[in-house]
Amino acid sequence: MKTVFLFVVLIFTSTLLNAQESSATINQDSTVKKSRKEIRRAKMDADYQKTKQMLTSKHFVLEADWLSSQTGPKVPVTANLNFILVDSVEAVIQTGNNFSTGLNGLGGTTATGSINTYEVRFNDTKKSLSLKMEVSTSIGHYTIFANITPSGNTTATLGGMRAGKLIYYGQLVPLEASFAYKGSSL
Repeated sequence: MKTVFLFVVLIFTSTLLNAQESSATINQDSTVKKSRKEIRRAKMDADYQKTKQMLTSKHFVLEADWLSSQTGPKVPVTANLNFILVDSVEAVIQTGNNFSTGLNGLGGTTATGSINTYEVRFNDTKKSLSLKMEVSTSIGHYTIFANITPSGNTTATLGGMRAGKLIYYGQLVPLEASFAYKGSSL
């Protein structure tokens, strides 16, 4: 009888000790989760400020990884040949490919022109950015609408004087860090 009693007391004690350890583990896990959230939030704030600074300084390049028309599928493209470059009062809009030569020598077109309208909207609570820009080039007048995430992921819609739109999906990078290769302008 004593052995059964000792066995029950031993199991009860080990269960209590195990419960205390698991509650300590749960507290540690919640602390780790909170610190991960804080780290993520701090990184997002830093990225948001960096992207905001690029847009206000007007020195950036949208390097497109994907292009699509308003009804067509997304097509993967080379980022250093497909871009929208903004350098203070001038903009370059370019498409190109690695397989043929086009009007710009890169299998596409390059339009260089002046920026007529440049409007940036910041939503500091949602950490979202948007851009509306109008560019006049020698081959036409273009309007660009862009939605930008804090990390610089961008979706930009390019519209011109004709029907149809071209959509650039890519990353916003500082002008100095860009590998964009500009072709011959029309």
